[in-house]
Amino acid sequence: FASREEEHINQMWKFLSIVFQILLTLSDGFDVGLTQTRRRYSSVLAVRAHRNAFHQQYLHDTNENEGVYVATCIPGLSSVLADELQAIGAPLVEKTGNAAVRFTADTETALRALIWCRTPHKIMELLCESPPTVQTRDDLYHFVRETVPVKDLVGDGKGGLLTLSVSTLLNNPSRLPKDINHSHYTALTVKNAICDEVRDLRGDRPDVSTENPDLPLVAVVRGMSSGRAGGGESNVPPSAQFSLFRQIHHGSLHRRGYRSTIHKAAMKESLAAGLLLNAEWHKQCAKHKEQHEEPLVLIDPMAGSGTLLLEGMFIAGDVAPHVLRLKCGLEPALAHQFPPITRWKHGKMSVGQLWKDLLLEASQKAKNGLRYLKGVNNNKRPMYFVANDFHGGALDLLDESMETAGVGDLVNVQEAGCREFVPRLPQDISSTPWTVVCNPPWGVRLTEEIEESWESLRVFLRETCPEGTMAHVLSGNAKATKHLGLRRSASLPIQVGTVQMRWIQYLMQKPEKQKDFAFANVSSQQHSKESPPLSVSRNSRQPPESSYRRPIPVSLPKKKQKVAAAVPSDETNEWLID
Repeated sequence: FASREEEHINQMWKFLSIVFQILLTLSDGFDVGLTQTRRRYSSVLAVRAHRNAFHQQYLHDTNENEGVYVATCIPGLSSVLADELQAIGAPLVEKTGNAAVRFTADTETALRALIWCRTPHKIMELLCESPPTVQTRDDLYHFVRETVPVKDLVGDGKGGLLTLSVSTLLNNPSRLPKDINHSHYTALTVKNAICDEVRDLRGDRPDVSTENPDLPLVAVVRGMSSGRAGGGESNVPPSAQFSLFRQIHHGSLHRRGYRSTIHKAAMKESLAAGLLLNAEWHKQCAKHKEQHEEPLVLIDPMAGSGTLLLEGMFIAGDVAPHVLRLKCGLEPALAHQFPPITRWKHGKMSVGQLWKDLLLEASQKAKNGLRYLKGVNNNKRPMYFVANDFHGGALDLLDESMETAGVGDLVNVQEAGCREFVPRLPQDISSTPWTVVCNPPWGVRLTEEIEESWESLRVFLRETCPEGTMAHVLSGNAKATKHLGLRRSASLPIQVGTVQMRWIQYLMQKPEKQKDFAFANVSSQQHSKESPPLSVSRNSRQPPESSYRRPIPVSLPKKKQKVAAAVPSDETNEWLID
């Protein structure tokens, strides 16, 4: 009997020990689960508090169509971009650095920014922004599911779903937590969170498209702390701030579509436009239209493929960048005709019709602007655009761009060395101060004859330009700039890639010597529909001789001259968009 009792007691102790171990395990799991629940609940509260503070800071209006947007640009042009956004009616604009601007806008203002702004590369609407406490992919996943309004975001308003894509930008990657410092897996986490939320709501998932998505999402992850040890510093666990945007367009907005072949030293169209806006070329044009002063002259003595000159002409003619994209057939054409913002839900607003109306308005302005530049209304050219370069191959690219854009009869193209270059202008505007813009070679993409190029530019500015001429020169080489021997009146720092550059302004006063100008055989009073202004085409350029310092004849041989054909009053109808 005693042995049986002992056996029962041993079995009971074994049973109790197993139960005790199970209870310990459950207790540990309960503590872990409770900790995770408390952490997630605290995160949700922090997210809600951050979101409320964010909306109170930026969204003062109760307009349901108002949102917060971010526009990016080349570093150094954020002030120019901010001025552009204010000009189109954005109520609140603030720079968030030297390469981005944050602004509030309703749907119509956002559409106008897409059509008219010349300096941005991306325009994105901010959907959500987390506190700087994201540490793992799990944190990111739950933040997206708890914060992003997928019902309004992914639905197409017709019972279907929009196609989407997700790309990632990592800021301060060295300070990011290891779990979220990979762009591909971070984008995958965001995509999975959105798709899982949609699946739980309606049982299916949105499709992913990389070519022409309806909803191009951009996830920005910004490292907030380094987590480094040593040097007397306490260890700080790395964390990140996460922001999710939806891009209102496809591709980069710096592209206009008129350049089929790009020169190796060509600048981006957005950079050229931003530099001209900084030089207040648009204000000169607006003042001239109001006061009808003497004709303006824009000259590029080292034009290359002519990006600066073409952008200056489009600014003067009120030709919107997005009208150019449609006119020149920039691919993918469908993505520019119907950008993503026109496919989203906007309440009861008919965004498609609004988009068409704004495009027709911009197209009509482009038509009227080109007629104005051609002098169709008053038989007098209000502005002259002169491009010169020593290299015929670069000017061939300029000819192609002008032909694609349909503005070949507005630019006087000459082929000469900068030292010998004399612009062909009507005689009665010989003393009118010019606006000179130039991007000389300074030793990165073009490395040949740098000193000779800058010396030639110095001769042109000092001896050829009339007194009062305002010259703007882009340089990435301080030693090369010294060859000009001029005192600058203003300077704007610009960063292109890893190169620090300067957009330098010079006011030409009391020139040492004035050259005899080679005037065209027509004056501005003689410009009419039957006798349009002189426009030297590619076929009429003089072939360069072996010597670099080739003299330019005072008058062109009659066989070499080519006057542009009269421009019919309805030629600019091609700028109207059906």
